[in-house]
Parts: sequence; structure tokens; C-alpha cells
Amino acid sequence: MVVASGTALFAAAVLSGCGSQPQKDHQGVCVNQTTQTRVDDDQCDHNGGSSSHGGGIFLWRLFPRGTSFPAVGGKMSSYPGSVSSIPSGHGAVYGGGDTAGGTVTKQSTKSALSRGGFGKTSRAHGGSVGG
Repeated sequence: MVVASGTALFAAAVLSGCGSQPQKDHQGVCVNQTTQTRVDDDQCDHNGGSSSHGGGIFLWRLFPRGTSFPAVGGKMSSYPGSVSSIPSGHGAVYGGGDTAGGTVTKQSTKSALSRGGFGKTSRAHGGSVGG
């Protein structure tokens, strides 16, 4: 009986999504807000915030899965659809995106993590947690 009730509790936790992390379905790229161009990821704060270097303001812009993001040096105006914060219930990889630009896919965000990007998620009930 103890095994059966333990199995039922586990199944209920899995079905309710308890402990599950949102998918990292957004790719973060570092942007110079003055020139509105993509810059090297090292210019941005590696906690997902903003930073100031060399007189410019550098911020992360997040592109959702299915959209294209610019190459380093590319103009943001040519790549619509980015957001400045992780939408509730989603996740993002900050940095590690292909420096030649590309389209955000499940595989591209995994590759970005392997190239040194870092993940963050936003739960549906609010707040950001490291991922």
C-alpha cells in the first residue's frame, strides 16, 4: 500500500508540473542601445541585466523561438520581435548565440548553452530563477 500511494503522489506531481522548468525558448543577444546594433555578448551583464561600458548602454534583447536574430554588428531594426524581459512561464539563454546570426530553434538554444550562454527562466507566478 505504501508503494501504491507513493506512486500516486509521484504521478500527481508529474502531471501538475511540480518542479518542472519552463523551456528556454528565447535567445538573448547583447545590444548597444545607442547604436541599436548587436555587440559581443561580453559587453552585457552576465546576470541578465544591463551594463555600461565605453560610454554605451548594453542590454540583452530576447528573441522567441521561430524568429531571427542579427549577426554581431547587425542592426536591430532589421530583426523585429525581440523583447526586453522573459515572458512569464518561459525561459531564455543569454549569450552564446551564433555570432553570424540565425533563427531561434530548440537546437540553437541548446547549442548556445554549450557555447557559454547561460539560462534563466520566469515562472508563471512571477520571479526569475537561474536555470
